[in-house]
Amino acid sequence: MKYLAAFVSVFLLLSSGVNAQEADGDQPAQNPPANPGANDPGEPDQAKVDDAIQRGVKYVIDNYRKVPFLLEARELMLLTMVHGKQVENRVATRLLQDSIEAGYGDNIFATINIALKAVVLEAVDPIRFQRNIAQCAWWLVNAQTDDGEWDYVNEKAKGLDDERTCPRLEQIPQTFDPPATHAFVKDFIPGLESVAGAERAQELRDQVDRGRRTGARNRPSYLIVHRTQPSFSNTMSLLGGGKSSRNMLTTQYALLGLHAAIRANVAVPKSVFKLTERMLMRAIDADTGGYPYIPSYDSGNLLAANHPHAGNYDTGTCAAMGCWGVVRAYLGESDRDPKGEEILGRGLHRMGEEVLVQEEPWVDRRLHEWPSVAAALGNAGRGSTDIQMLYYYYIYSLERTGEIGGWEEFGGRNWYNVGADELIKIQNPDGSWGDGEDWKVINTCYAVLFLEKATPSIPPELREEPRYEGPITEGPPIPQGEPGDEE
Repeated sequence: MKYLAAFVSVFLLLSSGVNAQEADGDQPAQNPPANPGANDPGEPDQAKVDDAIQRGVKYVIDNYRKVPFLLEARELMLLTMVHGKQVENRVATRLLQDSIEAGYGDNIFATINIALKAVVLEAVDPIRFQRNIAQCAWWLVNAQTDDGEWDYVNEKAKGLDDERTCPRLEQIPQTFDPPATHAFVKDFIPGLESVAGAERAQELRDQVDRGRRTGARNRPSYLIVHRTQPSFSNTMSLLGGGKSSRNMLTTQYALLGLHAAIRANVAVPKSVFKLTERMLMRAIDADTGGYPYIPSYDSGNLLAANHPHAGNYDTGTCAAMGCWGVVRAYLGESDRDPKGEEILGRGLHRMGEEVLVQEEPWVDRRLHEWPSVAAALGNAGRGSTDIQMLYYYYIYSLERTGEIGGWEEFGGRNWYNVGADELIKIQNPDGSWGDGEDWKVINTCYAVLFLEKATPSIPPELREEPRYEGPITEGPPIPQGEPGDEE
């Protein structure tokens, strides 16, 4: 229980939006990670990257039982093993079976775990696990709150085995022609090559093409998801009932889960993405173009009672940009709000000017901005292992955003080149990253997933470059009305 409380406290800190102008005194750094804002070192040596990944995955496999919150971290570790080409390892096999059977009804981080379950199963075999993935999508759609965000867990949206939230696997409806109200990809399982191999994938695609031309029943079928419950304004928080703890972190994870489902030929209601688009347009900081983790309008949020809305959080901005990448792709130009282009452009400017371009090491900067973070963790020293975890989480957040949107650079810097160069330099001899037994496995997962570029990109035909080029100092138009209002 002690470790679970520590895990919760760090997620609360990840969700805080402390004013960036609060500064603390200077102290000498204790072996902090290198500066992610350094000049682009160029494309990394692929042999070194592969070696770092292999050693990192081995460390996770050998030490996964040391994680004190095993159930909460299971899907994260499993995703690391899958992308490390260790899906047939006995540890990965056991974790995969546990994940398939899990209902998550009593999991306080259900949104993140269910979303990552969809991501894992789509990466392992989107054909075999299509119904499992669709079930995850049903839960995510029906757990969305009324402002377009997701909470850690939802009191009214129980686990995957609660039929009020999602049907049993065999009951999920199937169609050959998804309605226009739903987002889907016309390709047959975009990730098929990684599962079936290039030759077999081409055979299946040729078979599907013949079916389309002849009207045969071997054309691709889609599993379809519906919203069966109204969106919730108040959800059960991980720390107490009656108040929401929805935030940008869980929202990005939920959208990644839905992205994985769409890649597995699951059709998802566009209204889900429309609701999130509206939140993203309202939540941006009008002065800087950045995003806090808790929107300023969400005064009833449990986290808002403990952390101010003011200021911007680099990882919050990263998460918001990742959300934008999913939302704009699956809404399509005809369904997007045209004002969103300006707001997205301003967020990307913020990414370039503030997130990567910095003159001091990341850990130092975090403690300058958030003295309350160190105080809350009970360790004001720059060597805090919990603060280090925030660094590795930030690196993984950067990967998710860059890959999902197909953005190779922020502020003229190639985020992968900079991050990979850092991670290779600071990897421990045993293959792990960071210090402290409680977090080394989690840090290593984040580092490996970054190096692997593990997040599937939006299909190229759905991606568009933002059309806004204005300065970030101009305030964007902020939509009026309350969350959940119909437009």
